[in-house]
Amino acid sequence: TDWPLPDQAFGGATSDWGGFVYAPGVRLGTMRGQLWVHNIDDLYLDPAKKALNGAGQTWDPAKFSINADGYVTQIVQQGKNTERPVALVKCVDPDPAACIVGAATTNIFDLGVGAPDFRVALNPTFAYKRFALTGLLDWSQGGQIYNATAHWGMQDCADIKCDQSAKPAGTRIAEAFYQSGLYNGASSNEAFVESATFLKLREMSVNYTFNRSEVSKIGLGRLLSEVRVGIIGRNLLKWDKYSGIDPEVAPQGEDAFKVRADFFQYPPFRSLTGFVEIAF
Repeated sequence: TDWPLPDQAFGGATSDWGGFVYAPGVRLGTMRGQLWVHNIDDLYLDPAKKALNGAGQTWDPAKFSINADGYVTQIVQQGKNTERPVALVKCVDPDPAACIVGAATTNIFDLGVGAPDFRVALNPTFAYKRFALTGLLDWSQGGQIYNATAHWGMQDCADIKCDQSAKPAGTRIAEAFYQSGLYNGASSNEAFVESATFLKLREMSVNYTFNRSEVSKIGLGRLLSEVRVGIIGRNLLKWDKYSGIDPEVAPQGEDAFKVRADFFQYPPFRSLTGFVEIAF
């Protein structure tokens, strides 16, 4: 509800990367970083670029295009032509007339928030005679996760985004766009912010109870009143749009509602457990 100190960037116990922020009036779990330009007109939200957008000038619209991934790019010469995404820079003065060269600008924006809009758990149970089936569905709706695993891999173009083999030859993007562009010197940016919404079959239990008459058939009726056998599965299925392994992760020692970031963490694992319960 309050943060009476200067804004503070943080990223979790496992890294000095600071993609989240504590700041007055800012919702806990807010991610901040760079946005990329996706529309050529948005280049000129920066007064300095707007002042140099004439024909042949540095920020001439003719020098820019939108690549197959939807980013505005500029061709630069470094031994060969390579693409680079262009960071969004925006005047922070609410009066458009005040947005002239030398006006205050920013290239840091809110990218998302780790906390979900809501979470719901459903615990249906089905029973028929001595057979029982119990499940637990866990639904987390809304919020974003920062895929730092993909971000770090981009440095060596080890992320799947670098694989252009499935694209037509004319739309393939050079590795430098990812390594020198989206990697962004390890600074947080929109390219790695993804939906954290998921639905999971968190648990399912199936069991059957043998009563005394059934136990008596194997000669144990005098000793046992009933025997229940079953199997419990946990984290069996998930439905999400996250490109990583699992959106339900957070850095070690951190709360995912505050720091929803994937830093190579081991995800919740699937398990199957059998059990036998004996009643005397």
